[in-house]
Amino acid sequence: MSVQIVLDVTNEFNSGSESGFPGLVKLDTGGYDYAVVQFISPSGTIAFKHTNDSGDIQGVSDGSAISSDNEQSVQGINLATGAAATSTGASSLFRFQSNGRYLWLDGSATPASVTKLLVRLYKIH
Repeated sequence: MSVQIVLDVTNEFNSGSESGFPGLVKLDTGGYDYAVVQFISPSGTIAFKHTNDSGDIQGVSDGSAISSDNEQSVQGINLATGAAATSTGASSLFRFQSNGRYLWLDGSATPASVTKLLVRLYKIH
């Protein structure tokens, strides 16, 4: 048995409304076993990153995905080819193990935009 949730993070990614940077969305994947991300018509390259650093301030804040920091590149598996990659610039589906607490989809250097960005989080019982 598994539990899953689908998130449409298109607006957050394109506007940067939560991260403060257009082309960047930070997701709390802690507690889930893996995520499958669908990129639809990205306008630029989107890098894959993970971090455990919530940006917390001891005694003041527990931090969150939004305040997360010190990200590192991470590989996702392209579900069409089985190849591992650290970024994409094409419509695709990638699977990510929950290696870090926060998954970053980062196209902020360009900034990239997408027609749609869907994230399915899975928890296997």
